[in-house]
Amino acid sequence: DKGEYANAAQQYLLATKGTAGGLQRAFAWFNLGNCQVQTRAYNRAVVAYRRSVEAAPNFSRGYQILGDVYYTIGAIPEAVVAYRRLLELEATSVHAHQMLGECALKTGDITEALHHLDAATKLEPDLPDLYLGMAEAYSDVRDYTQAEKVLQEGLLRMPKPTAEGYFYLGQLYELDENPKKAVRAYEEGLLLAPKRADYYMRIAGIYDRTGDEFLSLLTLEQGIRAGIQRPDFYLRRGMI
Repeated sequence: DKGEYANAAQQYLLATKGTAGGLQRAFAWFNLGNCQVQTRAYNRAVVAYRRSVEAAPNFSRGYQILGDVYYTIGAIPEAVVAYRRLLELEATSVHAHQMLGECALKTGDITEALHHLDAATKLEPDLPDLYLGMAEAYSDVRDYTQAEKVLQEGLLRMPKPTAEGYFYLGQLYELDENPKKAVRAYEEGLLLAPKRADYYMRIAGIYDRTGDEFLSLLTLEQGIRAGIQRPDFYLRRGMI
């Protein structure tokens, strides 16, 4: 609790040797792994979590965090094994489906990604990252129309739509060569995150390409009024 993770790790290591086995030993290894994660000693954390699930093969939380650490260090095949075991233990695990979908995206298996992300949305329809993942999957195969549809549905379902959701939707519209919709999506995102300078620049760029210099100028001035004091804003405004 004090953040003294090295000292805590020593105590948990002693506990792994002093317990009789089973769940007590599993929890000692698991908490040792948590300490190693806090100090970013991920390889040691993997060893601890593996020992944890060896001591308690049905300890689903151990497989979940083991998978997360593998994913963090880029060991995707190992992460998939852990998440599949988690799904065997908890058939309704949103986290397992979501991360199996993310792993599939990493390896380019779009069909597998959509299968798991869709399953996750059925279990937890208000989780924003799921729709972002599905939109990314459709975008990867250049099905921008379906990507836009999924993301629009996600934004409607979310109790509190995110700025990132609108920004990504705008990027999809740009890829789909629909600049007017892209501008509207970016503007929705800026209402939620008014200091995102890069999206004022994106909107200004769209207006530049369509010859609407006045609207480009107005966009840059809106960014400055929002508190953005970047030199490139003033330079670009002066050039217009």
